[in-house]
Amino acid sequence: MVIKTLLTVLFLTYAHHAKAQAYDTGKAAYKRGDYPTALQHFRPLANKGHAKAQSNLGFMYSKGHGVTQNYGKSISWLSKAAVQNDAHAQHNLGIIHGNGLGVQQDHFLAYIWFNIAAANGHISSAIKRDLAATRLSPTDLEAAQMIARKCRLRPHTCGQYALPG
Repeated sequence: MVIKTLLTVLFLTYAHHAKAQAYDTGKAAYKRGDYPTALQHFRPLANKGHAKAQSNLGFMYSKGHGVTQNYGKSISWLSKAAVQNDAHAQHNLGIIHGNGLGVQQDHFLAYIWFNIAAANGHISSAIKRDLAATRLSPTDLEAAQMIARKCRLRPHTCGQYALPG
C-alpha cells in the first residue's frame, strides 16, 4: 500500500511539473511572437482545464494571434478561466464587454468583471471598474455590485455573466 501511494504521489508530481513546463514553454513562445508554438502548448492544457492556458487562449482569439480572430471563442475560453478566478481572464471579459468587441457594448457586464478582477488583484481593473460605474444608473450599479460580490464568493456560478444579454 505504501508503494502504491508513493507511486501515485510521484506520478502526480511529474504530471504537475509537465503541465507547468508546457505552460511556461507556451508563454515564452507567445512573448517572442511565436504564436503557433504558443497555441500548440496552450490548447491541450486549456482543454484539460488549465486556467492560465484558457485565459491565454482566450486572449489569442481576441487579438487574432496565431488563430483567426473570434470573439465568441475568446469569450468561451476566457469565461472558463474566469470562473476559476483567473484575474486576467476576468479583466479581459470586462474589456470585451466594455468596448463592445464582438458583442453589444455592456457597461453592466464590464463593471461586474472589472470588479471581480480588481478584487482578485488585477490593478488596472479597479480604474476600469470605476469608469464603468460612471456609465451605470445607481440602481444598475447596486445590482452589478451585488452580482460581483456573489461571484467573488462562488466564482464557478458566474459563467453566465460572460455572455451578453
